[in-house]
Amino acid sequence: MLNLTLKVADGDVDYAFGEYGALVNAIEGVGLGKDKAHESYFWLWWRFDPAAGTWVMGESSSDSYHLRDGDIVAWSYSDTSKYPDIPPP
Repeated sequence: MLNLTLKVADGDVDYAFGEYGALVNAIEGVGLGKDKAHESYFWLWWRFDPAAGTWVMGESSSDSYHLRDGDIVAWSYSDTSKYPDIPPP
């Protein structure tokens, strides 16, 4: 997932590795944490579950998720202060 993001965003992705894998801080300049009005916003990735007909939040860090044929995925810059009530993309 992370490799695809890097490719699609022409490498314009700020991320860091932590205890639980890669944390994406910014994609194409959005989300660098400089905007105090959006302190609780983070990049979350989602996968569409066709069997359930709904979006599910990424089950792992983006660097450890291996895309499969037919996967539909999306990034969402989301207000995590509303967790677990974060709306899917």
